Order: sequence, then structure tokens, then C-alpha cells
Amino acid sequence: MAGREEILLWEFLTRWDADKPLDFAADYARQRRKHKLPVHPVMLLLTPSSDCREEYEDERLWFKMILVRVWELEAREVLESAVAELLPLVPLMRGGVEKAQEVKKRLVGSGLGRRLRSDLLTIFVTFLGLRKRRLAEHIKRSLHDVMIDS
Repeated sequence: MAGREEILLWEFLTRWDADKPLDFAADYARQRRKHKLPVHPVMLLLTPSSDCREEYEDERLWFKMILVRVWELEAREVLESAVAELLPLVPLMRGGVEKAQEVKKRLVGSGLGRRLRSDLLTIFVTFLGLRKRRLAEHIKRSLHDVMIDS
């Protein structure tokens, strides 16, 4: 909301862990208590899982978070958005592996500062490696000088 302070609490998970929502609920409670502000818990799950859930519930506690299933997002939409900071996630998205060379080209040619660009390229290659290890290694070798800064 415009003009209102809020906290976005982010959690990135490579693989689903059934205990993580309870941990996230505890983090949510700590942030809410510490800052006395609305907290929006957002979990990004990077790899497919049929067991993932947006809610945690037991006999005493109910907790709901925003669960972003990255593999269900369309890579094309992120590429069209022109938000360079989202490009490292593209290989994990639907149709994203096929766009890896385009992501590399856009990140290398971006007007971002040297440090941020090398960090984003490192994250990109790491995430690509979760889907296509050989392609990630090939791209990493081609980016050695740029990524060495990260």
C-alpha cells in the first residue's frame, strides 16, 4: 500500500521441506513482534514439488504464506518485463532453459554495475545448474572473467 510501511519476508527454498512452513511462521512472528508492522511472508520454491503447501496447520496454529512456485511461471513474461534482477530465475521457469543464452546476453549487456552484474550472472549459472548442469558449466566457462568479480 502506498505510503504505508510494511515488511516483505522472503524465503527461498531449493527443495520443499515440510518443516519449513513452521520455521517461516516463527520468523513471521518474530518480525511482526519486533517491528510492529504488517508482514507479508513470501516463499519462493525453486524446484517442482507435489507436496508443497501454502498453509501450515496443526492442532493450535494456522499460518498462511504466499507460495510462489517458480517452475510454474512463464520465462517469457520475465524476459518481457525488462527487470534484470529477475533474470537469474528464468532457467527455473517454464521454458526457461531454452532462454539461457538470451539471459546470459542480456545480463552481460545490461547497464548494471559490474558487481551487481557479476552477482546476477553467478546466481543465474547456479540456478541453471539445477536444471541443466552441462549447459551451466559451458556458460560458466564463457563468463569466467565476469563472474570472478562475484
